[in-house]
Amino acid sequence: MFEKSTGRPPEPVELYLLWNKPGHFEGVGYRVDKVSRVYRARAQRFHNLYQTMGGGPVMLPALTDEAVPNR
Repeated sequence: MFEKSTGRPPEPVELYLLWNKPGHFEGVGYRVDKVSRVYRARAQRFHNLYQTMGGGPVMLPALTDEAVPNR
């Protein structure tokens, strides 16, 4: 839904919000500046940790039958 709405993959801050507060993030139109201050601060800490650990593009796993064992 995020990529369809924004036309791009999520940045680390957005990935945190999609994972931890998906309804809230969608409810504000996927705009980080409209997210609750508390959630935004947590997402920023995740982003900082992500960068400290090496960063790189955020890769979301493909949810195909080949990617899921025993299907």
